[in-house]
Amino acid sequence: MTEIMLWKRLDLPGHEIARFDAVDNGWKLSGTAIFADPQGPCKLDYLVICDPAWRTSLAQVRGLAAGRDIDLTASVDAERTWRLNGSECPAVKGCVDIDLGFSPSTNLLPIRRIELAVGEKAEVRAA
Repeated sequence: MTEIMLWKRLDLPGHEIARFDAVDNGWKLSGTAIFADPQGPCKLDYLVICDPAWRTSLAQVRGLAAGRDIDLTASVDAERTWRLNGSECPAVKGCVDIDLGFSPSTNLLPIRRIELAVGEKAEVRAA
């Protein structure tokens, strides 16, 4: 299964393309967002890996944002301890999902994991 999505940003000039793939050990979400931030142009490539239960295990973001090089890797272990570029992030311990604030694509992860019926709500806390 492969799904490809294209979004036009409404809050800032920009677009994003995302690809969602079923892989042997879970799910892979990858894409590129290009947008005009008030601090300067941005191009961010991302990769998110989830296990078969839709729990994030790895996220990478690389690119250029407002004139700065970006190279971030977030990982999470079986105890849901998150690390950013190898350093532990206790503020998000226990989180199941990653939320890439510049992209709507990561909103899909808890939606698929929780499997809400139409009209149902759930609260999620994301790293």
